[in-house]
Amino acid sequence: MRIEGPDAPLVMALNVPGLGPFAPAPDPSPSPETESSVPSFAEVLGNALGEVDALQKRGQAMQQAYATGEVQEIHQVMMALEEASLAMQLTLQVRNKVVDAVQEIMRMQV
Repeated sequence: MRIEGPDAPLVMALNVPGLGPFAPAPDPSPSPETESSVPSFAEVLGNALGEVDALQKRGQAMQQAYATGEVQEIHQVMMALEEASLAMQLTLQVRNKVVDAVQEIMRMQV
């Protein structure tokens, strides 16, 4: 089959499997195994907060290890602390966006 149109050279150059003209259409009905493999919002949120907590604890542990002389490399300690700080800042920004979205929904008139 020949692909025609202004995007034909781009489509032919990409050669992405599954995007060709004979690609099977995806099944729109969800299967039971697909639904169970998709994590819930609560699980995703819990995992993300767990990662931020782990980064905070790692930063504190590195700081303690440097203070006791176990770690001689200050750059390792600073990188761990900065990584934890950035993760916390990102978490706070996401929380602020969610709060703003909820407030905007509450202001909508029905």
